[in-house]
Amino acid sequence: MPHRILIIEDEETLRESLKRVLLKEGYEVNAVESTEAALPPIAKKWCDVIVTDIILPGASGMECLKTCR
Repeated sequence: MPHRILIIEDEETLRESLKRVLLKEGYEVNAVESTEAALPPIAKKWCDVIVTDIILPGASGMECLKTCR
């Protein structure tokens, strides 16, 4: 079973590039644009790893990680 990675990045080009590279490496990837969009997969315990930008629209990446803990 591949590890699942959640990417939280507001810049679409970077988000899609990271997603493409990780998919190619065999990971299962979900890529979203904001902390708010990340909360449902986090609540479902979908991901093994979170890769987040720090500065995001709305809640920051650090706030998201605090919520996860």
